[in-house]
Amino acid sequence: MGDKNPKKKPKAVKSKPKPATVTSMTERK
Repeated sequence: MGDKNPKKKPKAVKSKPKPATVTSMTERK
């Protein structure tokens, strides 16, 4: 979670218009 984007927080990424990427990473972890 946030491994590829250490500068961007997981909460901020979820707010982005691309939640599919975050969901994919979260599901994998």
